[in-house]
Amino acid sequence: KMWKDGKPIKVDNGMGQIEFKASYGGGKADKDGLIRKTWKGKIETQGQTIENTFEYYVAKPVLQVQSAAISNLYKNCGNELNITCPALGSTYNPVFIVTGANKRVGKGGKITIIPTKPKVSVTVKSDGVSLGTLDFKVGLVPRPEIKAYAKGKEVDQKRGMKAPGPRSIQ
Repeated sequence: KMWKDGKPIKVDNGMGQIEFKASYGGGKADKDGLIRKTWKGKIETQGQTIENTFEYYVAKPVLQVQSAAISNLYKNCGNELNITCPALGSTYNPVFIVTGANKRVGKGGKITIIPTKPKVSVTVKSDGVSLGTLDFKVGLVPRPEIKAYAKGKEVDQKRGMKAPGPRSIQ
């Protein structure tokens, strides 16, 4: 017999299968971003009990952010982000914890962040497991620039143009 959490596991052709959720936290990552984890197993067969500790590795999840303005978020503006974790595929079920901003959450990894502070942090969790924290700088909306064009060339606003001047300006 095989057991998991005190409950028997179905065995077919001498093999049992278990599933559990692996979390990334709780250890120090190696140079490849892997954390060594273990779990203990016990197999009972014909009055004999075999106990063993099994080793496995968990890879650090990689968060991808897509946005029109990824380097900076703009203060008091709705900054639309799409935060995904390709390694989780269809099991990705994000929850966003945002500091320094208000948020509006869409479906999947879509979120709109409206910064109120100079720095914003977004912690991403999926099914209770923390995938990481993303930090963003917040800038002011750039001042608009107005340029005049005549005959396909930019008009020098300090010197003007020779008379009689253009018929139209863009």
